Amino acid sequence: EQLLAPLRNGSVNTRDGIARYLGDAGSLEYARDAAHRHVSSALAVLADLPDSPAKTSLTAMTEFIIRREH
Repeated sequence: EQLLAPLRNGSVNTRDGIARYLGDAGSLEYARDAAHRHVSSALAVLADLPDSPAKTSLTAMTEFIIRREH
């Protein structure tokens, strides 16, 4: 609820303002850490599969998730 209040009352209404607000609140770091944990788990599962075009694609997509900027 605390994170939504500035959006509802209009004190934060631009993309940059929202990103800054979420960054200050620690939300972005939390989300990045969670994404890294999920990616690590996914890559560990994929490592056990036999090599195939599907595995290659899934690995590439999984790694892209943590490399992308937005």
